[in-house]
Amino acid sequence: MLYRYPLTRIFFFTATLLLTAQGLYSQHSVLVRLCPGAQIEDLLAQFHTRNTHTAYQTLRWKKIGRFTPIYEIVVEGGLDTTLLERLRSLPAVCRAQKNGSLELRRQPDDPMFDLQWGLRDIEAPRAWDLSTGIADTPVPLIAVIDAGFDWTHEDLQEAIYRNTAEIPDDSIDNDNNGYVDDYLGYNLTTANDKLYKHRHGTRVAGIIAARGNNGIGITGVNWNGQLLLVSLGKSNQIQDADLYAALEYVWHQRQLYNRTDGQVGAYVVGINFSLGRERARQDEFPLICAIIDSLGHEGVLTVASTANLDVDVDVEGDLPCACTSPYLICVTALNQSSQIIDNAAYGKKSIDIGAPGKSIWSTSYGSGSPYDAGTGTSYASPFVSGAIQLIYTVRCNDHIAHLKASPDSAARYVKDLILRNAEPIATLQNRLLSGGKLNLYRIFSHIKSQYCHDGPTQLEILQFYSPMPHQVYVLFNTPTYGRHFARIVDTRGRVLVHSDFYPLLKDVHSYTLSLPPLPKGVYYFILGNDYEIRSRAFAVLY
Repeated sequence: MLYRYPLTRIFFFTATLLLTAQGLYSQHSVLVRLCPGAQIEDLLAQFHTRNTHTAYQTLRWKKIGRFTPIYEIVVEGGLDTTLLERLRSLPAVCRAQKNGSLELRRQPDDPMFDLQWGLRDIEAPRAWDLSTGIADTPVPLIAVIDAGFDWTHEDLQEAIYRNTAEIPDDSIDNDNNGYVDDYLGYNLTTANDKLYKHRHGTRVAGIIAARGNNGIGITGVNWNGQLLLVSLGKSNQIQDADLYAALEYVWHQRQLYNRTDGQVGAYVVGINFSLGRERARQDEFPLICAIIDSLGHEGVLTVASTANLDVDVDVEGDLPCACTSPYLICVTALNQSSQIIDNAAYGKKSIDIGAPGKSIWSTSYGSGSPYDAGTGTSYASPFVSGAIQLIYTVRCNDHIAHLKASPDSAARYVKDLILRNAEPIATLQNRLLSGGKLNLYRIFSHIKSQYCHDGPTQLEILQFYSPMPHQVYVLFNTPTYGRHFARIVDTRGRVLVHSDFYPLLKDVHSYTLSLPPLPKGVYYFILGNDYEIRSRAFAVLY
């Protein structure tokens, strides 16, 4: 018989099943520790004496602790959500807890992820439970100013922003933004998008936004980030004029975006430039400091690496970290012990925060391999830039309100989130302004606790239907943003389909579950997380 699953052939029962996590499998499992001197037989006798009115089919137990009196108690055939409380009340039980499920922290399937110690150091895997970088349009961009980039790299191609208002290679400024053929980015030397290829910029770009969870190479801080590439077109003798022109290009793109409500320009929220001038004082580069301020007024934070010298920038100076701009974040490099690496600068007033910067694996060019490791402050600042971009993808109303306020206040808000939630490190207290290192999970936890109170208070299915054969679609609200799951079970409780997914921080979520052919009968769609489960019943008629 040919199986069909059209919308008109699915019937939804009016009664909604509100299941506890244990109820999904028609059994309850609880872990108990017996009190000193008590035996498992005492527990069983006390339980049945106190619960003679409850019809349980079977009460089973299994000893879990080899050297301690820990037992798993399983009750089959009953849906009693008070089982844990009943067991805790018994004289034979000293402690009891639910036998809950564990899962690995969310991490990508990129084969070199295990080499990326820096992502674990900033607790990115825990933060990715909240967002991996998918955002509603417009997509927030990080502009990367560097010597050059391998934009064709297998792990970067999807991360490169394309200016679709520009027609490439026609020598015309199609979008009237003042720059010709800036489709794939902009090369200041050639005055078009023919980007110079260079290892340094390729590494920096990969740390920020190498495509995550694609089964290739590495992952960036932002799995789904978009980068506006600005190539200086050279690797030696870069001058202040080159940096100024690059900063002005980004400033103009965001200014156009703000003035035209997104019709022209680019929604740039941050700049990363891992270059600078050593032992330079603010009065030596007032124009650079001024344009960093101008960028901030348009909503763009500038993230810069400090010098690769063991010096106090407060005393010795540095371009751009000697700038006192409220829209600048200066970053130094840390090792796996959270200490400033050899030959990396510091400064209680001038250097804001530390980030991983030793043996950092990333995308590469011209090294004989598409991936390699680099050390230095250049590879610390991209972690912060990736964090900025990821912050813009967290979806809850109060947080979004801050981001959609005036552009300059949004930039200040994001900088404050990063520095306020730096992880304190005792040895950095007198060397960095924040006294600590970047911690992405602390940032996201702060956003969630402070600004995400306007969401739902419980898991709730809003819509459930079949948009096409072999698919079901659910629209739902959830108060938590970690792992969720969708399942199809039959009337005997057998799980036929299971899928884990991670909703983003926003008000309403959707998920589509693909189904195998199902025989005619009644089934349950189960939506749940670690705290709540909801279901809908449906029928397959033929």
